[in-house]
Amino acid sequence: QQLDEQATAERAAVSGLLLPVLQDSGRREARLQLLMDVSTSTAVWTATLTDLRRLCEGTGVFREVLVHYVHMDDSGAA
Repeated sequence: QQLDEQATAERAAVSGLLLPVLQDSGRREARLQLLMDVSTSTAVWTATLTDLRRLCEGTGVFREVLVHYVHMDDSGAA
């Protein structure tokens, strides 16, 4: 959000209170995709990934936050 200076000044003139008027700065277009390797050695990062996802969702910056899990097969291919 961005401060609307004109609307803030007009509101202050009418009400006598200086309260900011905020306008949406536009549509959120950014999407975030988080990738997590699924193996026994990366299991310790599961809680960190969950925290990172929640943090990114909570910022309001991203329209969408997705988590993808990468599984390797026996040949080593994803």
